[in-house]
Amino acid sequence: MRERFRIEQQQKRQSSLNQSSDKSSASEDSGLEHKDETHFDENQFSGNEDVDIKDDFAMNEDDSSLSVRWNLKYTLRSHYDAVRAIQFHPVEPVLITASEDGTAKLWNLNDSKLTDANKAQANNLSGIVDIEPVYTFRGHDSAILSIDMSPTGDNLYTGSLDGTICCWQVPSVNIDIHDTFDSTVLQARFCGHSDAVWSVNYQSSTNRLISASSDATIKIWDLSTLDETEYLLKTIDCNGAIPQSIDIVSTEPQQLLVAYSNKKAAILDIETGEIVLNFEFPPNEDIGDIFKILSHPTMPVTILAGSDRKIRYFDNHTGRQIYGAVAHMEAISTLAIDPNGLYLMSGSHDGSLRIWNMEQKKCLQEIAAHRKKSDMSVLSVAFHPSRPLIGAAGADSLAKIFSSQRVIEGLSTPNEEEST
Repeated sequence: MRERFRIEQQQKRQSSLNQSSDKSSASEDSGLEHKDETHFDENQFSGNEDVDIKDDFAMNEDDSSLSVRWNLKYTLRSHYDAVRAIQFHPVEPVLITASEDGTAKLWNLNDSKLTDANKAQANNLSGIVDIEPVYTFRGHDSAILSIDMSPTGDNLYTGSLDGTICCWQVPSVNIDIHDTFDSTVLQARFCGHSDAVWSVNYQSSTNRLISASSDATIKIWDLSTLDETEYLLKTIDCNGAIPQSIDIVSTEPQQLLVAYSNKKAAILDIETGEIVLNFEFPPNEDIGDIFKILSHPTMPVTILAGSDRKIRYFDNHTGRQIYGAVAHMEAISTLAIDPNGLYLMSGSHDGSLRIWNMEQKKCLQEIAAHRKKSDMSVLSVAFHPSRPLIGAAGADSLAKIFSSQRVIEGLSTPNEEEST
């Protein structure tokens, strides 16, 4: 797997020498056949349908004059290579980005902290601002591929290409960028994996970290001990299949969703490591590689997507697919769901973000977000847990932050985040 990654990096470097900076465009209707929509029902198998594309983010179905648009607010440019993962702070207007350049960066998105130069730039560039990170996490010797954060926002966990996992204390966003290096920020280093760590998930109920690696294992780490010899609690052998994406089941915190490299997905019991349920895909259908698997925050529903360009919903009780739809022109690389479970965001190598109403199964807004580089584009998306902000990161080394704006019959109202 590491050799494949190195080849990919060589191709990216060669491509960057020959590739122009043309922006990737997103087609409004994507050439998809539009079908009638039905209400989302977790007990109903809806088959595979293409989806309607709309231009606005409807907030109230009974008032078509009221909608919300997501507009670009910040562009984050400090990384030197693809930005693989992003995570918002659970409460504060703070973002962390992680990159193939081997660093993670802390960004303060608070408008009141903008410099005079930033504000002047915002006025001159229609409100779009470039800002600088307030802290850079240095400790990995290779690309960072995955991140997660504790629910309090005090701790950060990063997984890298060389199999190393680092645990960090998140510094204050008010830190002076000229302060001397603080070695206590890096609290621990886990070295149990022998290959790339594609996914890390913090389990708040037990204060444990779960990691998935190209070495075909899932490992459970104890974060309550200070003894490095006791960090590793359990190793789950995936029998040669690489766990490419994992997520804790929201309605059953002792269970884990896993998407494998062999085009299969399952629910595991975290304590025993045994498979509780295998998800059943439609027969005679090539599903392709699964790049992202997610748990719905309030319902026993799993969402996944990958190279076949489809978003699929599954019932966690039966394992059956309850809905599937072609959602992008190219492979879907990442997904995120808002904390209330009403809206889904997808990112694709076609360069676009799409925001979906999960019940109606409609695309409410499409955003051309990132340029393509070596056949990759959008690599990570996120909803802020408590503020009207969304983020995206891509192979073009950029991260972008979008804020919501209410629109009433064509008239804009002040930005929600700015008015709070």
